[in-house]
Amino acid sequence: MLLLFISAVCDHCDGPPKGDFYRGYVVWREGRGAMPVLDYVWRTAHDAAIWRSLCDQEECEIRCVLAPEPIEWRVGQGKAAGLTMATRLFEIYSDHRFPPLPDRAFFAPPGVHPYTEKTHLAA
Repeated sequence: MLLLFISAVCDHCDGPPKGDFYRGYVVWREGRGAMPVLDYVWRTAHDAAIWRSLCDQEECEIRCVLAPEPIEWRVGQGKAAGLTMATRLFEIYSDHRFPPLPDRAFFAPPGVHPYTEKTHLAA
């Protein structure tokens, strides 16, 4: 017999995200090109909505993102005064298949509860 094909499945690449993640929100502008994209991450959807209004981007969607590392927060200054945002810009990915490093996040899959700061995803 001659072995013709070898097949493998990567749980990280082919499966849904699993584990503990930290939540934030972005004001997402469609059609931004290739991923990842650098963007501000806001602590709450309310902060993101206020930022969206301040920037006159009402047509943009507020999207929940999850980060594998804790997000460091600070109070914004200038135009973002009083809003809670991440201390640095984040690289935003479309899904969880990226090397997990600080300041990286991905779009939360459908069905993730939007109101808790930390979430656990299981298969």
